Amino acid sequence: GKATQKLAPLLTYANSDQPSPTVCVLASLQDPRDTDVSVGRIRVKLRLRYPVAEAIEEFRRQAGIKEIDGRRLQQDLDPALSGAPRTLNVQIHRVCGLQRLGLQQSAKPLSPYVFYQIPGHPPVFTRTGDGASAAFNDVRSFRVDVDVDFCRWAELGGGLHFIVFDDAAEVKDVPHVDALGDERLLGLMGEARVPLRRLLQDAHAV
Repeated sequence: GKATQKLAPLLTYANSDQPSPTVCVLASLQDPRDTDVSVGRIRVKLRLRYPVAEAIEEFRRQAGIKEIDGRRLQQDLDPALSGAPRTLNVQIHRVCGLQRLGLQQSAKPLSPYVFYQIPGHPPVFTRTGDGASAAFNDVRSFRVDVDVDFCRWAELGGGLHFIVFDDAAEVKDVPHVDALGDERLLGLMGEARVPLRRLLQDAHAV
């Protein structure tokens, strides 16, 4: 089954006392073939990674520093990229030197995987690797329109965002700790952003 949950409560309950509150919801699961049929329920907790006010302030700051207009983007763009959809190839080769930090605990070996998403495409999850240094050789191709919106995302977003999680992460009972208050408890190990500016300026860049 599948369920849909609106995110408005995350904004409704955000205030100066709780700028990034945890919201608990009980959502109904529907049969994908007939949404009138309930097949169960799922209880989830939701929490914004950063407070809304902080995210808005950061966005405005970045927009002020990197003010972009469509004409300049088109001037910087490699002419070979404009006029037709292009293919963006992304290869996740490997991760190295991963370590569990803080409250992350598990008797199992590390089982890392990588997540990322290209605008207009579903999220991507690599297969699960083994150990602190794992090879994935995960190759994906994405059809993208290199227009002003895509260029703006590439410029203001700071690059393609990769996040590494540990599928074997376990959380033992820790008094007075909200499991969503420390994202490392969710298995998050690290993240990186890869700038895309060079790809926009040179269609053959890697």
